[in-house]
Amino acid sequence: MEGWTRKQLIFDHNRNSNYKLKGEHIAISCEKCHVTTDKEKIVSQVKLINIGSKCIDCHKDIHNGQMNHTCEICHNENGWKGRYLLFDHNQHSSSNLDTLHARVSCNLCHLPDKDKIIRYSPLPQQCDTCHTDIVDYMHGKLPDGNADADPHAGRVTCVDCHTTDVARQLPYQYAERCADCHNPRYYGLYFDWQIFIAHSL
Repeated sequence: MEGWTRKQLIFDHNRNSNYKLKGEHIAISCEKCHVTTDKEKIVSQVKLINIGSKCIDCHKDIHNGQMNHTCEICHNENGWKGRYLLFDHNQHSSSNLDTLHARVSCNLCHLPDKDKIIRYSPLPQQCDTCHTDIVDYMHGKLPDGNADADPHAGRVTCVDCHTTDVARQLPYQYAERCADCHNPRYYGLYFDWQIFIAHSL
């Protein structure tokens, strides 16, 4: 007999166990999963059975219990972020992303809380939660002082004027919204208003 550890070990995890090693798990050292409480770290004392095969048995839940599904919905053994991320916002969450917000970087909405845990759920879905600068502008709160509030402030919702299923709304589409709410004359008034704003800045 040449030996019974390391190079001499003939045990094959995929062949001789019920837990198949894939992706990143292949390169992990045995001791990462098969630990021993013996302070001398005697190899014969490592735990070999009843280790658990769920992700949470080995990996810390960095989402801190915010997810209501298993890890495998979004991740697999090949990697957990970037091109390996399986998560689809419209398929795996209760908040579908419209065309406008589908192009926004995740970290603009999902920010760390006071405990430095990135928040995923629950998150408010109202426009004014993120677009606070626009809300302030509508209410006359400007960087260089206060002004009269916009007549629409507090009277209409954001989606009354903005079409979220259009990546970049064009001026004529805003003008059409004005005419829809008021009357056809407001189609032209929208462009007059834009010219007035441009000269006022």
